[in-house]
Amino acid sequence: MVFDRGYTDYEWFAALDAEGVFFVTRLKENADYGVVERRRVPAGSAVRRDEIIFLYKAARSGNLDLFLRRIEVWDEEQKRVLVFLTNHRGFAASTIAANGWGCESASQT
Repeated sequence: MVFDRGYTDYEWFAALDAEGVFFVTRLKENADYGVVERRRVPAGSAVRRDEIIFLYKAARSGNLDLFLRRIEVWDEEQKRVLVFLTNHRGFAASTIAANGWGCESASQT
């Protein structure tokens, strides 16, 4: 599931995760999170960071086991950084980023 970053209902994220529904969205710039793990990033890739994080707001709401993946990507065409949030840990960060572009396209229409 891909959706716009304007929708940040962390309890819904936790429900989706509990039901085994994978999602990708853009992370808001002001999101308050802590990094649990920094994952290896392929050299020469547009992927700058691949991290496992927790969201402080979700944790305060009782979702202590909601760990998400924060993927930071350099968009060479637009000369900017995009940050994706997902609960999928199996795909390569570059795959998540490539499929996450739908978040960007959807938010521009």
